[in-house]
Amino acid sequence: EKMYEIIQNHIKSLDKNKQRIIEEAMNISKEYFSLKLNDKEVPEELTLLFKDVDENILKKLREITFGKNIRIMTSGAASLHPDIAQFFMKLGRPIYEAYGLTENISVSMNRPNKHKICTVGVAFPYCTIKLADDGEIMIQSPGMFPGYYNDSTADGEIFDESRKWICTGDLGSVDDDGFLKIIGRKKELIITS
Repeated sequence: EKMYEIIQNHIKSLDKNKQRIIEEAMNISKEYFSLKLNDKEVPEELTLLFKDVDENILKKLREITFGKNIRIMTSGAASLHPDIAQFFMKLGRPIYEAYGLTENISVSMNRPNKHKICTVGVAFPYCTIKLADDGEIMIQSPGMFPGYYNDSTADGEIFDESRKWICTGDLGSVDDDGFLKIIGRKKELIITS
């Protein structure tokens, strides 16, 4: 959010002609990534257009906050506002939202060829996601921890009765393509910037 504000304020400080050029460049980037991030064929003409605007316009905007070497951006721990996700995609650096827990490190993540804004991607290999009747996200994988050290009470709260599934406390939905969306918590937490 803070980086978004810095870049937006910079764009607003430019004259109208430069703002129009940036908007056109960002629209080309959006069109390019709407295909690329969904593993669809990108026409050669669009690829060349994107490379041109990325090198000559978008790169300069990214360097305002990120420097010259940023290649990949990820987000986790709290929801990413759709406008911010769209903005960075149009800036040439999609944000790959991810979901994980200390108790099972990696659950799901958007990827360069499988990406949907407002989701935390699809499950990692060997990780299985299911939803309880109340919508709670439950996970199972070889990466699960065996339990809390000397704390059977906490174990009883995080595992289901079979001890085969971690009960995350997060509420979610899974779409037809397997993308997980976090929609809330069974118990609300406040996560600040």
